[in-house]
Amino acid sequence: MFPVLDVNGRPVAFGARAMGTDEPKYLNSPETPAYIKGEHLYGLFQAKDEIRRKQFAILVEGYLDLIALAQFGITNTAASLGTPSRPSRQSCLDGLHVRS
Repeated sequence: MFPVLDVNGRPVAFGARAMGTDEPKYLNSPETPAYIKGEHLYGLFQAKDEIRRKQFAILVEGYLDLIALAQFGITNTAASLGTPSRPSRQSCLDGLHVRS
């Protein structure tokens, strides 16, 4: 189970991934007025200071991709929650003043 936080650290959704061959492979919160999947980046709240410091972000596809990088000290990362890139996703990073 993975809590999805907004950029201010407030929980807005949860996601989960089955291990092994269980189905469904992913089980996520439905979209709500507070949570529109394509407008959030998983891990952005935790990574925003490091992203600002390095002036760039590494965007990955999902929770486990982000966690794998964090295990090796790469913490300027955020995950797209498995949705395609869209302009609203860039707006998540705009306030951090990072290079595109």
